[in-house]
Amino acid sequence: MHNMTSAERITACVNGEPVDRVPYGIGLGWWPWTTTMERWRSESGDEALDLAREFGFDAYFVCPPIEQNIFPRFERITLEETDEFTVFRDERGVTQRRRKTGISMPQFLDYPVKTRDDWERLKAERLAPHLLRPQA
Repeated sequence: MHNMTSAERITACVNGEPVDRVPYGIGLGWWPWTTTMERWRSESGDEALDLAREFGFDAYFVCPPIEQNIFPRFERITLEETDEFTVFRDERGVTQRRRKTGISMPQFLDYPVKTRDDWERLKAERLAPHLLRPQA
């Protein structure tokens, strides 16, 4: 099989056709922390560093505007705040502690589903795509 372009690869993959490799687009669930990007740009000497080109990723493509999460979402609530950290419940119902600098992974403290009953309740209350309204 010939080396496919990003467009050919992504289109074939979405259509269930053979591909030369699995497409991987930067920005689809992964992006380096801001400080990491700054460091890479500084160390490479390339202020316009293009990660897709450098690492051989497929060109970024835009996903259609679809709801990909729990719906309706939980209300985001701040539970605790210090000079260094914020503890909050996010839109997925996950409680996490995150550094205010944003330069490390959050610590996940609690989840909305811990038991079968939790799952049944979440499923009934928050997996409700029929509540989405078409956008005009």
